[in-house]
Order: sequence, then C-alpha cells, then structure tokens
Amino acid sequence: MDDIILWISGSSEIFVYNYEGRAPTTKIGRVFVDDPDDWDLPDKTFRFKDASRYPDFSLDPSTGIISMKEGIKLDEEIKTYHMEFEVDDVSRGQRAVPANVTVTVKKISAEAVKKSGSIRIDVPPEKFLSGGSLSADGRQQLTKLLRGYLNASVVDVFTLLPADLPDKKGTDVRFSAHGSPYYAPERMELSVARRKTDLERQMDFNIVMINIDECLIERSLSDKAKCDGACYNKLEIENQPTAVMTNRTTFVGVTALTEARCGCPAPPRQSCDLDSSSSSNLWRSAYSLEQQQVCLEGSCTVTGKCQCAIDQPQVYGPFCEKRSASIRYGWTTHQGINSCGNTTIRLRFTTKQSRGLLLYQGPSPNTVVQGVTDFVALEIHEGKLKYYLNYGRETSTGILQKIVSDGVEHSVEFSWSNSTVHLILDNGDCLPSIQDCQLQASRPLGKAQYMNSNGPLQVGGLYFGKDRLRDLAAELKVARETLPAGDSFAGCLRDLQVSENDGSPLWISLGTPADGEQYQDGCSMEYVLAVEATGMNLNFLLIILAILAIILTAMCVLTVYRRRRVPYSDKDIDCDIRENIINYDDEGGGEGDGTGYDLSVLRLRSAGTTQVQENGYGHMTLNGQYLPPAVDKQQQQQQQELPGVGHFLDETKDKVDQDPEATPYDDLRHYAYEGDGNSGTGSSLSSLNSGSEADQDLEFEYLHNFGPRFKKLADMYGRETETDSSSSETGENNLGYHDYHDHVVQQQQQQQPGSESWC
Repeated sequence: MDDIILWISGSSEIFVYNYEGRAPTTKIGRVFVDDPDDWDLPDKTFRFKDASRYPDFSLDPSTGIISMKEGIKLDEEIKTYHMEFEVDDVSRGQRAVPANVTVTVKKISAEAVKKSGSIRIDVPPEKFLSGGSLSADGRQQLTKLLRGYLNASVVDVFTLLPADLPDKKGTDVRFSAHGSPYYAPERMELSVARRKTDLERQMDFNIVMINIDECLIERSLSDKAKCDGACYNKLEIENQPTAVMTNRTTFVGVTALTEARCGCPAPPRQSCDLDSSSSSNLWRSAYSLEQQQVCLEGSCTVTGKCQCAIDQPQVYGPFCEKRSASIRYGWTTHQGINSCGNTTIRLRFTTKQSRGLLLYQGPSPNTVVQGVTDFVALEIHEGKLKYYLNYGRETSTGILQKIVSDGVEHSVEFSWSNSTVHLILDNGDCLPSIQDCQLQASRPLGKAQYMNSNGPLQVGGLYFGKDRLRDLAAELKVARETLPAGDSFAGCLRDLQVSENDGSPLWISLGTPADGEQYQDGCSMEYVLAVEATGMNLNFLLIILAILAIILTAMCVLTVYRRRRVPYSDKDIDCDIRENIINYDDEGGGEGDGTGYDLSVLRLRSAGTTQVQENGYGHMTLNGQYLPPAVDKQQQQQQQELPGVGHFLDETKDKVDQDPEATPYDDLRHYAYEGDGNSGTGSSLSSLNSGSEADQDLEFEYLHNFGPRFKKLADMYGRETETDSSSSETGENNLGYHDYHDHVVQQQQQQQPGSESWC
C-alpha cells in the first residue's frame, strides 16, 4: 500500500548530439517514474501512449530503455520530441501511470568537433551532469557561462567522457563556439584560462587542465605507451555516442577521445583535399595522425593546389596561409607545437626596437599543470637574439652578439632535439666573427625526453601580459630570471614555419591568428612606426584619449546645466526672517500705502531760520504767499552770506551732536526704518510732493547759489526763479501783494522759526 502511494508519475529530459547524423541505433535513456522502490523494475511494463507518433524511436517494454534509431530524420538542425508513456505494475495493481520524456536531438558537424576546445575537471560525469551543489544541469550552466565568456551566438558542450585522475574520477569536456565561422580552439581555451577562477567558483569544480594533452606528463604514459623521444596527441572521433545517465537527466554526447601516440605526426601532405573548400574550412588539427591539408582561403583545384584569393606567392603560403603580419606591441596566438624530439622553427623579422618577444610556448597563469614547467621562447634582448628552452628542470639560454634592432630584415633558424640546441642568424653569415651569428649548445638538463607543452604558440608578445610573469614564476616555483623578459614586439614578422623530424614545414598563418591584439595582416612598417614615432604604447594613447573625452563631456554637461538653470533673485527668497526688510515691490496708487515711508524719523529740528525761495520782488512761501520787501531784502543778504558746503555739513553735524534726543555718539543709525504704518504723514507716498503744512519749511532755493555743479540738485528741490515775467505778475505792482505780505509777517511772528537738516 505504501508503494502505491509513493509511486507517482514522473518526467525526464534527454539531450542527444548526433555526429554528422551518422549515429547508429543508440540507447539514449530510460522512462522515469517517481518510485523509491526501483528494485522491483522486473514487475513493471512500459509502453508508448501512441507509438505511431515516434517512428524514429523504440522502447524496451521490460526495462523502459528508449533507443534512437539509425538514420533518424532531422528536418532541422535541432529537433525536440515530447513523448508520452504509460507504466504498469500488475503485482501491485497500478496501471497506466503516466510518464513524460522530452528528447532533444541536435546534429553537430565535423568542423565543430575538430575545432573544439577542451578542459579536464575533477568531478565525475554523473555529478557534473546532475549539477552537484548547483540547482541546474551542470552542462547547461557551463554552456551559458561559455556563451558569455566567448561572446558567441552558439555554444555546444557536446562531449562528457570519464577521465582518470591520480586520486579520483574526473571528466573530459569538449566544447565549440561560433558566430561565423567557428572559433579556433586556442581562442576559446585562452578565454577560459583568463576566467578560470570565476568559472570554478560558479560551477563548483576545479579545472585540472585546459587543452587536454595526454603527452604532457611523460610518467603517465608507462601504462598506455612507452614513447622514446617523441609523443603527440590524436583526437579519435567515433560515430557511436556516449551516454551519461541520471534519474531525470540523460546526456548522449559525441565520443571524441584524446589519445597519446608515440613518435612525431606524419608530415603534412603537399597537396590539398579536393573535397574541402572554404565553406567547410576544416581545421588542420594538431591531433591528427595524418594532418589533413585544406585551403584556408579559396578552393582546391584538381591538381591538388590551392587557388587563393589572389595569385601572389609572396603573400600566401601553399595552403593560402597569410605569410606576414605587422605587430605593434601586441600579440597573436596559433596552434601549438607538438612534443616532438626534433623540431625546427624558421622565421624572418624586421624591427627597430631593442627588446621584444618573437615567440613563446609554455604554461601561462591559470594553465599550470602540477609538475610541468617546460617551455620554449625566442626574444630580442638589448638588441640581440636570445633563446630559452626548458625540459622540466633547468632553463637553458643562449644569445648571439649581432645587433638585430637595426630596421633590416633578419632570418632565424632555431632547432632542438634530445641532445643539442642550434640557433642560426642570417644563415650564419657574419663578419668578422661567425660566432656572432650562430651557436650550438647541449640540451637542457632534466629527465624529460622532449619539451612537454600544451599551451598555444604565442607570437609577438604574451596574451597575459609581461607583468604576470612574476606570478607565473611563483606558480612554477622557478626564479623570475629564468623566464623571458616578455616585452611586446614592434615590427614585421614573415614566413613562420615549423618542421618536425626534418619533414615538410607547416606554415603558420601569421595574418589570420586564432586570437590577437594590435596586429595587422601584411608587413607594414608605417603601421608600426605610428607608435614608434611617439615612443608611446597604443594602450597608453587610448587611455589619454579616453580621459580627454571624459573631460570634454563633463564640460559640455556643465555648460548645458548652467544655461538651463533658473536664476533666483533676492525677491524669490520667501523665507527671509529679518524683520526690517521692506517689500519695495509695492507700487500702488500711493494712497493706500500703510507699510512705511515715514520721513519724519529722518528729520532733526533745530533753531535755525526758515529757508525761503528768492523772487525778484519778494519770497514766496510754500502756501503761495509773499514776504514783504524788508524781509525779502534781509533774506537775500542771508543767502548771499551762506557758507560753503563743507561749513554746512559741519554745522548740521554739530546740531545733531547737540540734540538731547539724539542717539549716543558713534552709534549706528538705522535708516532702513520707514514708518510703523500708523503715522499720518508717512502713510502716503503722495505727501512727498504735496506742499502740506508739514513741508512748508522745506525751502532749498539757496541751492541755486552753489553754481552749475548743483544745478540738478537745485532743480529737484528748489523752485524755478522767475525774472522776466514775475514783475508783472507777483511784484510790488500787484494789487494783492500788500495784503498777502501783511498776512505772512503776522504768521511769522506767531510761528517758531525752524530749519531742517538732512543726514
């Protein structure tokens, strides 16, 4: 009864890679139901819910194993099948329990497999596929990460094979990527090496090796093969796929196995394959026993010769390789050199720089394999040619004395075997000493029989940079001085060839590397001299330009901001808390002004005489009356005796100082006060020019006597002097004069005279 409760419907997924569509009939997985007591499998029977819908698949009714038939029809590159099954357990009375299986079949080409990159990890295939501590399928997670690292539209992780590690089981993983065309394996493996730490952290495994090489550790070959003096790898590809099964996930991948072979690979054929073309562009694999020669560009003719884009032998090699490249403090990567006992490298170069790395193959940071320190390097040091060679113990070096940083083309031949090392410059033709152009030395010390390296061949510089060589030396546990200086090369490289066992040379396409930076197809010293003329690295120039662009952008943003910013004046400040601030915006009719403008606080009364306006026949007061002639004469004498402006100001100051109601000495007078709003004389602006009784004593006619400099002031505060026409209108002949004169005299006797002082 408990078994009936626990046994419920289940679902699973199966992913199949079909190599070139050649897979034979293959068991790809099993129908899954959620039954903890899976030991009673013989009591179960499985069947298709509708077998007619899946003619390319078969089912074993007793085991539930699903098989993909040979020659499956794939109308598309990738096709998905949603299968429905029913499971019976008659002994327990369970019938027609549903089970769903999603099968995805994808056809993968030979180019994708032969151009694949590889890594070896420290978890078995089943754990990797199930995700381990990850929440998702490990293969799908790795595919997603590689797609981001490689910036590729399509990434396929198509091989999961068990691998033997010293203390545990591991997994060999192969993958390919392409936008258009497929990426070279060196490019993909370089990207993985750069992001190794991040990849291990996210996938929860350790990468033991990048670019699987079974010849790398010679002592491991004792059980597989006894190689004397040379070893190379071969990639064996089988049509029969390999399945990795878990309960809910099954992966059926391509069987692509790296095997170690003794000796050196057969020399490349000197004729191309007629059935190969630029469209298929099959890669000359370093793993092939018989390296397949294809035309890198153009097509193969019936005579076995490649027809390149243009017929220029000085530009193209025999298989349309780009023979030359200009490098400007950059680097390029290419297919690595095999671990062959007798290897020769030839090239030509031109440079004016006294330091620069010509080539390097060996470990790099994040690709170091424990116990392997082998490497080879060739560089220009202080204007002279120098080589480095390590067989796993000590580094052998040698240097030629001829100066090569002279802007003249030089040829190099560098070879090594299990016993000797040779370095020849310019065919050994040097005067006066032949030793300046060639040397011969013994092979490096060590137990290794050959130089073991699975890294790519790096030309012109190091992809990881000169600064990381110190870290590399620490990982290899060697002195920094035993590694090359690592300065990037600036100049032209031509005709790089690699020969093994004195066989036919394999041309390296310098103009079309697997990956690289700051290089150009063809030999162009103008491209190189563009930086040499300034003596600056291109990266440094780019940084300067970026900084200038940032500064210019900031200036533009500030300019636009200032133009669009709304200006604020003092009148826009509504939160001013000073109590003596007056709002002078109020410009009403004047009669309703009750906020201030009380001029009386600015006036200081004293016992001075009343100032009057001079007239040809007498003085007129503010109310329109005239003074008698006697008073008029006295007034005129007083006006003529008026002191200067300085005396006037001193007198006014003394009056203020002697005023008992004045503020103490040296005190600040607050002239911002303009009335409390209750003063009758200060409640209206119209009183400033109204001629009221309060302003009768404001007579400033004497200002006319100060001359033309005070004319403006006199015109503002004094009355206009009437000369020609006043005799007929206001003189002594005026009949109303004496009446008005008597009235004014009487009024003056009753009124206390006063004067007004302005500060």
